[in-house]
Amino acid sequence: MSDKEINDFLNKINNSFNGIYPFSNNISVSESVENKAIKLKEIINLEYFEKDLGLIIILFKESEGKTAILSSKGKKVIRLGGWIEYLKREEKLEKKREQKENFDLKISKFQSNTTWLPYIASGIGLILSIIAIVISLIKE
Repeated sequence: MSDKEINDFLNKINNSFNGIYPFSNNISVSESVENKAIKLKEIINLEYFEKDLGLIIILFKESEGKTAILSSKGKKVIRLGGWIEYLKREEKLEKKREQKENFDLKISKFQSNTTWLPYIASGIGLILSIIAIVISLIKE
């Protein structure tokens, strides 16, 4: 299923009656092959949306079929501007995570290579403090 189809289907669910999308999971023998194929594709798509993508929640009503509503992730996708915008945002976030991990790795490498640096900095600070105390004592 293409990203555009996912985006369109999410909008279809979102624009349905209060975000509630009823559908029938019953395929009757008397229906045309085309209608059977459309219903079967819709059922498969809804299962894919629920189980693989986590964008909808399917509620069961035994007598009337099923009802689909947007999950919290689905609502977030709609709020962010649709599936395509959501994927772009996720890609940017992933790049930022990778960049952060690279920086963390460089910092860790620097820290492991310069374990002596804090000792030198504290030694310099100690020397400067002693000099300042001596100068203040001389002035008095």
